[in-house]
Amino acid sequence: MNIQSISEVRSLNKKEKIFVATIEIVKEDGLEGATISKISKLAKVSPGIIYHYFNTKDEIIHSIAVEIREEFLSIYDEDSPLVLPIFDCYKQIWIRMYHYGIKEPEKMLFMEQYRNSSYEKAAETIQNTGFLKKLHEKNRDAISKGHMKNLPMLAIYAMTIGTAIEFVKLTINGLKPFEKCSMEEVADSICSGLLK
Repeated sequence: MNIQSISEVRSLNKKEKIFVATIEIVKEDGLEGATISKISKLAKVSPGIIYHYFNTKDEIIHSIAVEIREEFLSIYDEDSPLVLPIFDCYKQIWIRMYHYGIKEPEKMLFMEQYRNSSYEKAAETIQNTGFLKKLHEKNRDAISKGHMKNLPMLAIYAMTIGTAIEFVKLTINGLKPFEKCSMEEVADSICSGLLK
């Protein structure tokens, strides 16, 4: 869904057009501002076509979140950070999250809104599958061996992924968060907070 030009949008299938339009509307108007009418107009498809693919706006929002989350987690499939020691694992997660956010800022901002909404609470089951399940197991192992603080997963998320998202926002807003130190130094400092 990384769209570069109007001609690329025209070549998308209808479902992809609905996704791209929804992400754009959410960027401008938030999750609540994304209506079927606005999505239909921006995607240049009839509301009937939207209802052919989705029963509700909520279903569109959830489907986009699932697709973005799977896309993000796929960046860990090759050369998985899970094989690294816990500190290096989280450092790689942080750096890859930052790079993903710079490459896909609209998707990153969509997911940030999604995570801070009532929509996320309805989709918690997705978090205990695949990569994240293995990461939870790695955390438990590192905690039991005394390598990592026994922190709730939400705290670990806030300390790592959450700060990566904040650095993405700074960067896409034209600020230079790595002007006086390197990304590696920032990732080191953030991830060292997890260690015992």
